[in-house]
Amino acid sequence: MSTKEAADHLALIPLKGRGRGLPPLVHPEIAPFWNSVAAGRLSLQRCKACGTLRFPLAPRCHTCLSASYDWEVIDPRGSVNVAVLNPSAPEGMPRIGLEPPWQDVTPYITGAVDMDCGIRLPGRIICDCNQARIPGTRVRGVILETTDGTPVYGFAHTCVVEVDAPA
Repeated sequence: MSTKEAADHLALIPLKGRGRGLPPLVHPEIAPFWNSVAAGRLSLQRCKACGTLRFPLAPRCHTCLSASYDWEVIDPRGSVNVAVLNPSAPEGMPRIGLEPPWQDVTPYITGAVDMDCGIRLPGRIICDCNQARIPGTRVRGVILETTDGTPVYGFAHTCVVEVDAPA
């Protein structure tokens, strides 16, 4: 694999017009994570002391408590661990959790993805065929739009984007 192919392999794929959600609330300590998403990559913290790749993001390693870490770009591919279909709120029911813009993008799938690097990440899952609701289904990291244009990450099934790049 060439250097360019390797770089493309790690890139998040932008999806335009697919279920715009709310922007994240970004704490300064995790701003590098969201900056990497804006740059088209997923980056996580790797502890300099013990080598643990970690999520959730934190100021200290959850394994050895070291405060020393680097940000590392990870492979954006993984497998669905769990997926939940969030349908429209039934008529007459409170819309708690389905405030705008969510009521406009339902139904949508959210879940947890076991990344190829060994970390489990939460996120929206874009799928047009419902296959991604089955645990073990392969997905790939994508960039989704938000109501204010801030990019966020999510995942997409092969019915939407190419999931596994050719070897």
